[in-house]
Order: sequence, then structure tokens, then C-alpha cells
Amino acid sequence: MSEALIQLVSAAGFRCGATGHSPANREAARAFDPETAFPTGAPLPAPVDAVMESVGRAARSPSLRALRPGGTVVVTGATTGTDPPALLNRILRQELCVLGSTSGSPGELKQFITFVRHEHLKPTVSLRLPFARAIE
Repeated sequence: MSEALIQLVSAAGFRCGATGHSPANREAARAFDPETAFPTGAPLPAPVDAVMESVGRAARSPSLRALRPGGTVVVTGATTGTDPPALLNRILRQELCVLGSTSGSPGELKQFITFVRHEHLKPTVSLRLPFARAIE
């Protein structure tokens, strides 16, 4: 679950759902007001327009299966591995888009910062440590 992503998507006016492994994670997501929160891997009630995916191998198949025809999965990371199944037949038949994204241009960063300030978005800080304990 990405609290920051939920905040951004909701502030931009999009309908937003979230997934989480544990009930505690799903409840934490609900604090940021997604439309709903599902257990990881649970079937969704309807196909979605887009999936923001940072997990990699473990989430690629469910992410692609969640999309409506013509939908997009935006890949921003690969914490569980960089070699997920391609599911090329599904991508071809459903005309899906797989988009990789690491960051943006300096101009896009400026637009992003303006948006965050305008929407008064704040990061969640769950732990503060002195610099001497930063490795923790």
C-alpha cells in the first residue's frame, strides 16, 4: 500500500482503490479515503482503468488481470523481482499498456510540487530517529 499514491490519486479527482496484505494495512489505507481497500490478490468487483504497481514479480499477473481492455499498468519498482511473467497473450488480446516510470523531468517535478502544495498533501511519518540512528 502506498499512502502517498492514494493521497495523490484522490486529490487529482480519480476514483481510487487500494490493496493490502493485512487488515491493518487496509485499515491504514482507508484513513486516506480510497473508495475501497481489498486484500492483496482478491478478485476485484470490476476491471479498472489503471494499476500503479511497484512490487514486480509477485504482483504483475494480478495487476494485468485487474485491468479493463485498453487499461494501463504503470510499473514503478520491482521489490519482489525483476523477472515477472510477461502474459503477452493478455497484453495483446486486451490491448493493455505497460508503462515504466522512475521519475520525471525537472519541469514535471516543479508541477508536482505545486500540486502537492495546492492540495495541502502531507507525508505520513511513522518514526523519527536522530541522524546517528539513521541506519535503522
